[in-house]
Amino acid sequence: MKKVATIILTVIILTAYIPVTYAAGDKLAIDNKNVYEGMINSYSQGYRPDVKDGKAIVILPLIYEGANKIVDEKITVTPDLGDPLDSPFSFSNYQMTVSLADNVVNGGKAKVPSFLVRLELPLSANRINGTYPVIINTSFLVQSEGKEKPNVTEQSKDPEEITDESSPKEQEQVKDIIEQVEQTFTVYVTITDGRDPQSSESEQEPEEEPEPRPQPKIIMDEYKVSPQMVMAGDSFDVMVRLKNTEEDWSTYNIKVTYKGETHDILPNDKTNTFYIDEISNNKTHELNLKMRTRLDAEPRPHKILLTIEYEDSARTAYTMNEEILVEVRQPLRLEVDEVNIPSSVNAGESLPITMNIFNMGKSTLYNVRCTLEMPGVIPDGSAYLGNMEPGTSNSTEIYAFFGTLDMGKDEYSKAEVSGDDAGKYGRSEGIMTITYEDEYGEVYTKTVELATNIEKPIIGDIREEQEEDKQKPERASQWWVSIALATGVIMILSTTISYKRKVKKLEMEYGNEDI
Repeated sequence: MKKVATIILTVIILTAYIPVTYAAGDKLAIDNKNVYEGMINSYSQGYRPDVKDGKAIVILPLIYEGANKIVDEKITVTPDLGDPLDSPFSFSNYQMTVSLADNVVNGGKAKVPSFLVRLELPLSANRINGTYPVIINTSFLVQSEGKEKPNVTEQSKDPEEITDESSPKEQEQVKDIIEQVEQTFTVYVTITDGRDPQSSESEQEPEEEPEPRPQPKIIMDEYKVSPQMVMAGDSFDVMVRLKNTEEDWSTYNIKVTYKGETHDILPNDKTNTFYIDEISNNKTHELNLKMRTRLDAEPRPHKILLTIEYEDSARTAYTMNEEILVEVRQPLRLEVDEVNIPSSVNAGESLPITMNIFNMGKSTLYNVRCTLEMPGVIPDGSAYLGNMEPGTSNSTEIYAFFGTLDMGKDEYSKAEVSGDDAGKYGRSEGIMTITYEDEYGEVYTKTVELATNIEKPIIGDIREEQEEDKQKPERASQWWVSIALATGVIMILSTTISYKRKVKKLEMEYGNEDI
């Protein structure tokens, strides 16, 4: 009796695992009234799958019309694409599981609980125009009304393990899980961008390989350094504008890294990297780089190096390198000591005025020259020292004639006529001007004040000496004129007397009548 019961139970179990077309009243149906997202028309209006960009998109909305509950509210979908030799589709494993969900229909006006099957089927490159069926097989499990869903342990029992000693409840649970429903639906896909079915394979022109997608290029469209003159030891900003020069393709996942070519220029922020999600085609994006220079930076043009890494829409990686030039200058430091000039001088003297100049900076000073401006003092010219290398010194010497304070003034002639000394002597204050240039030709000046007292000449007034010098030649010339006149008169008188003596002698010898 025990053996007979086991055989009957085994037969029941084996029979329960045989799938049926569908349990009574438990089936899926196409929702042919509503338009789902991605559809232009409903199925009742003649829905046709969309074919574009090398793939066919098939949408199949299914509604459950059964009294019993679908286990886990999920169905399994397995598409059948036909014979691979004739099918326009690229074959792959497209099986999927679709869950019951409230799907939006009719442009968001309502929601419908349905199993929305969406297949994206890539098309073969050698596809032929025509209409092709896509058979969509569905399968799911239903639980009979009034029965509990068996647990995992009960589902995993092998039929041979169940004996007539098993409880009736266990036997009923085994029957519940084998109610499987399988249904098939057919959707037709029309291909219009393939080969003509009437032409033979030999008549077909070889398909041209698609042109490679152009590389989207990111360039540095513009940069601006602020401040424009960067001094060693200072911080500065650099505005950088990046541009995607490609007309049709965007760039993504852009990483910009920047640094100085040497350690004279360093980033002045917590990071030296920027990340940009996207730069669209023919668009720009601006960055602000924070930089600083070392105090001992060499005065010359320095480079900031930019590395730009990015991807195109196909996630192909590219790298671009850009450079930024920054002029770095060292501050000029020219120092001088006191001007060597006597505290007092006498008018009419010519003395040298000297001064030492030091280049205390790290840059060369070019075309160093000195000029003197001082009332009552006439320098013999400017002093030219040439170029001064960093850390060097040089001395300048200017010879100057010390006259009177009113030299060059309109009152000078009045004072000369009147002989008044007012305004001629006293304190004279002036400046020594040092002019120099940097390596860019920009001119700088530094002035040093100097002063002295101009006193009267030691031997007489200069003008009196000049008057005496004028008078001496005049007196000498008058004395020689007098001597010359006297000599001439004596010679005339002597000649006259000699002539008269000769005339008188002749009269005595020959008489007056004969003479």
